[in-house]
Amino acid sequence: MSIQKMENEHFVYVAYVRTESSEVEKLKIELAHYLKTARVKRDMVVDLSKCAFLINPEIAALAGFIRALQGTDHCLRIITNPKIHDKLETMKIFLEPNVAAYRDHRSFIADQQNPVI
Repeated sequence: MSIQKMENEHFVYVAYVRTESSEVEKLKIELAHYLKTARVKRDMVVDLSKCAFLINPEIAALAGFIRALQGTDHCLRIITNPKIHDKLETMKIFLEPNVAAYRDHRSFIADQQNPVI
């Protein structure tokens, strides 16, 4: 299964693992769906922690999503693993104002338990 989705009052969570190159389209569809339906303040969490590497279409989908978030109150929260984190960091994706990065699930959970008010 390439996409698992969960929603709550604070965020939409999408766990993504590519097992075939055609599954990139599923990630794009989830990101586009979020943009169409994000009328309330809920962040998008994309969990890439189980990905071994990212291919260009996945990076392009994330970059396009980040551009679409500019000027909004919404945030893209990316859960990574060390390899994916380093790759996205070299691309300066984490410098965007609407992006929060987490090196693992533990840091994401800690952030959710200690929100900034």
